[in-house]
Amino acid sequence: MSVRRHAELAGLKPNFTILDADDQVRLLKQVLGAENIDEKRWPARTLAILIDGWKNRGLTPSDVSEGEGGGFAFGRARALYSLYQARLKALNAADFGDLLLEPIVILRSNAEILADYQSRFAYMLVDEYQDTNTAQYMWLRLIAQGSKNVCCVGDDDQSIYGWRGAEVDNILRFEKDFPGATVIRLERNYRSTGHILAAASHLIAHNEGRLGKTLRTEDVPGEKVTVTGAWDSEEEARGIGEEIEQLQRKKHKLDEIAILVRAGFQTREFEERFIGIGLPYQIIGGFRFYERAEIKDAVAYLQVIDNPFDGVSLARIANRPRRGIGDASIARLQVHADARGISLFEALGQAEEAGVGAAPLKAVRRLHGLLQRVSRGQQDIDQLRIDLGVAGTDAVEDVLHAVAELGNGFVTHRRRHPLDRVHGSEDGIHGVAVLGLGFQGEEGTTDLCEVFACLVGE
Repeated sequence: MSVRRHAELAGLKPNFTILDADDQVRLLKQVLGAENIDEKRWPARTLAILIDGWKNRGLTPSDVSEGEGGGFAFGRARALYSLYQARLKALNAADFGDLLLEPIVILRSNAEILADYQSRFAYMLVDEYQDTNTAQYMWLRLIAQGSKNVCCVGDDDQSIYGWRGAEVDNILRFEKDFPGATVIRLERNYRSTGHILAAASHLIAHNEGRLGKTLRTEDVPGEKVTVTGAWDSEEEARGIGEEIEQLQRKKHKLDEIAILVRAGFQTREFEERFIGIGLPYQIIGGFRFYERAEIKDAVAYLQVIDNPFDGVSLARIANRPRRGIGDASIARLQVHADARGISLFEALGQAEEAGVGAAPLKAVRRLHGLLQRVSRGQQDIDQLRIDLGVAGTDAVEDVLHAVAELGNGFVTHRRRHPLDRVHGSEDGIHGVAVLGLGFQGEEGTTDLCEVFACLVGE
């Protein structure tokens, strides 16, 4: 279901911004600050986990019971959840949890919309069903009431995401939820050797509350599984480093050896060890594209122009690159905006009235003028460097280059396909970035005035 298609029913505009985890925490810090709650004692990240958990269970603030979250800020978690949601609406923004929660609210309260989606989806296929949470389950149950043609693929033995809201009971009670369903057990394994499969099957058999199956393979038995205990991560890295050196002495190639880790931080000890013994290595992975700071900054600039109510993105780029606008100035502007029911973007134009000091006042005015000109399509990259005060420096080069690359591909695409609208895509501004990347290398260059003119539909 498209939240953008029914944005008004969720109290949003179709071009609403989707906050990532970092922006969600940043906004929650503002909420805590406005309520005079010590963020060091009651971290915003902890509150974010609570709220995300409630949304994964399909709970709006009014659905949360009095006792839940009582350990946070002396029982104020539910009220803070409500304030956070109100702030999101004021910013024309949503977080990832809202993309699951809002459809449930809309479908439950609008019979015509529910009937429309039930008629649209005659057949439904759900993959990795063991990793669905309660909200996703409720969504499926609502839409599946129509055709009841549901196929779910999953493995209860592979449910490992309970810590982030996955509910394995969804797959365990599938036959009760959908009477008459056929259950097909896929018990032949095509990936693992016999010893690996036997070890895994013996280990998982100790789990309680499982559907059960008997796995088999026609592959060779292979090497036996070895289990090695290590006192800490340093000892683990040292032992694996020694084992790799032994394999090298036996003429094994390094490009035939790999270490799999569950999380990125686990590579640190290995890297330190390999550097110490002079063992060459390569890390595969790292930061995903949109997690890179310069890309998040570039996207934040685009989001502010597309959605002036996005105060979270504006707060992010207000002092990036450094222009003398500190947290205290942003806080004054936010208080001023809240008191008058205006956006942080509009408050920039009332900085003196908001009590911003003389030194940052000039920087705030320059920023406000810059954003206004860009939104009207009157700014190119060279002038942007001058206005930002970074002409000839490297500090913002990555940001500007990223914006230019993304924008060049997007504008070229829009010239050729004028009917394509970014607001019609589910990815919003990230769709702009994907289009830009997808069309890099096409002829022609462009400046920011064309990028933003296309973006705002001028």
